[in-house]
Amino acid sequence: MRVSFVIMTYNRRAVLAQTLGRLPELMAGEGLASGDWEAVVVDNGSSDGTAAWLANAAAEPASRVVPLPLGENRGCGARNAGVAAARGEVVVFLDDDSWPRAGTVVAALAHLAAEPDVAVLGGPVYLPGGGQDAAALPLVPPGCGLVVRRDVFLEVGGFDAGFVYRAEEYELVFRVLAAGHGVARDQAVRFDHDKTQVARQPARIARLDLRNNLVLLDRWFAAPLGDMLREDWLARYTALLAYAGDAVDVAAVVAESRAYVGEAPRASAPTPLGPGAIEALFCFKAIEQGLGAWAERCGVRRVVLLGYSKTLWPVWWACAALGLEVVAVADDGPAFAGLDYRGAAVMTRAQACGLDFDGWAVTNRNPAQGPGLAALVAGDGRPVWRLVE
Repeated sequence: MRVSFVIMTYNRRAVLAQTLGRLPELMAGEGLASGDWEAVVVDNGSSDGTAAWLANAAAEPASRVVPLPLGENRGCGARNAGVAAARGEVVVFLDDDSWPRAGTVVAALAHLAAEPDVAVLGGPVYLPGGGQDAAALPLVPPGCGLVVRRDVFLEVGGFDAGFVYRAEEYELVFRVLAAGHGVARDQAVRFDHDKTQVARQPARIARLDLRNNLVLLDRWFAAPLGDMLREDWLARYTALLAYAGDAVDVAAVVAESRAYVGEAPRASAPTPLGPGAIEALFCFKAIEQGLGAWAERCGVRRVVLLGYSKTLWPVWWACAALGLEVVAVADDGPAFAGLDYRGAAVMTRAQACGLDFDGWAVTNRNPAQGPGLAALVAGDGRPVWRLVE
């Protein structure tokens, strides 16, 4: 079998039914026969009748649905169970409200065939209204549209189930890179994500987000980069938590992350990511080269960095290496008002416009956000730099 869709679901039977209903026609349009694909649906202990509905769907003639009821909510660990049950050489992870666009599966298979070293593949994930669902690091695909070779997924141990459901895609990608495999982004590998709004637990989500991101840094990044990113990310998440009013003890989360790295069996003596993987993720050289060429071409010596983002440090580092003066960091997020970033004040775009500087440098590489930020200041009259990937 060539392709296994692995779909994790919890109490969203109607949404799941719509997603599964789309797949047969899409796969027929891709030229995949019914025996070439399957949809493994992992039910995370739903209580809305999902398990019975899936059993009936699987019993239909020519059904490609493979139900996998877990009886409990395992978070992202459910995806590991799905891959263990899958038979396809290539696994396409979907949420129960996401699906591939026409041509995506064929494009993904062609890419993997042409580049045997690539083990994880992603691309644009479109939201209703034209926005995108994307990670801060463009090389990391969201779990609602992630393609992986099944053998490599099993080789590296899959998702870290202890992450539950925050930043687990980052951890998987870092694990794949550390094992010596490639990760790529292909603009032809496209998904739609309806992103149904469900009830959330803000404090728990925020705590997981912070803990898991700190675990990533401690597990996969050596000093000094790990220390610099840890300082940045801790300050950023702390500001977001304080603004949201979430009752999260940041010091306790930091201690929890340290303990997690030290105690989790999967984390024993991890090998920090090498220079090639770090460059693929953060683009230090590409940023320095691109920013330098832009600054020389436009006569820029004093810049305002646009976006107090998770990828701020590489652009700051490039400015320092090039001898560019960072006048300020501009971000309209209210959580960051009044902060200071390595001696530069964080302020709104409107405030930054009144300063004396030569050009804007966009730090946010998120495909869903970076282009929009650049467009917001395009009418300012000063040149705008953005890393185009």
